[in-house]
Amino acid sequence: MDSARIPAFLLRLLWLPVVALPVWYSSTTPVAFADTPAEAADEALVRNTFREYKSAILQARGETAVRQVSSHTIDYYQQMKDLALKGTPAHVHGLKLMDRLMVLSLRHRMTLQQLQDLSAPELFSFAVDQGWIGKESVERLEIGAISINGDAAKGEYIFDGKAAPLHFSFYREQGEWRFDLLPVLNTGNAALEEALKREGTDENEFILSAMESVTGKKPAPTIWDPLLPQ
Repeated sequence: MDSARIPAFLLRLLWLPVVALPVWYSSTTPVAFADTPAEAADEALVRNTFREYKSAILQARGETAVRQVSSHTIDYYQQMKDLALKGTPAHVHGLKLMDRLMVLSLRHRMTLQQLQDLSAPELFSFAVDQGWIGKESVERLEIGAISINGDAAKGEYIFDGKAAPLHFSFYREQGEWRFDLLPVLNTGNAALEEALKREGTDENEFILSAMESVTGKKPAPTIWDPLLPQ
């Protein structure tokens, strides 16, 4: 498939901390404004976390960005790192689309030594420092109305000034609000699968084409093999 026919935001899903997802993907979860002073205070903190994260992505400040994300997000990067190092071809082929894309992207962009030397938080920070995040998409994102439910929060997804039927997720961890990117990742997976299905495109064909388009380097035939010798 010609990668030019796939929207740019899908090509940027190679790292996906925040991307511009299509407005045709729906969510039924409502978002409401804060009702109490405590919720209003939390809302301001959540909004600040989003603002700090967005600024860090746009300025390629990895250490700042990683401080804004949830432990679930970092755990996910650890899982993807482990799979890039040790995942067999059969295992990787069996992953859902976005996980497959993440694992192969790590193998494509990094050497064995680079990946081994980085912890999961350092890997996330490194990706931001290298500008592997789609800045063009992030720049057009804003957060709208925010709802607070104990130690969880959801924020309205605003793209190009228009509300989309999606939401951002946040969790309070050790007294600080953190951006949880896994719901965005899951939504991206569904959006990408639907787009490829409509195009009649093989998922693995798209992954390899997208990696070459984004990096300018053709994936090696060994891309499906683990980086660590078995």
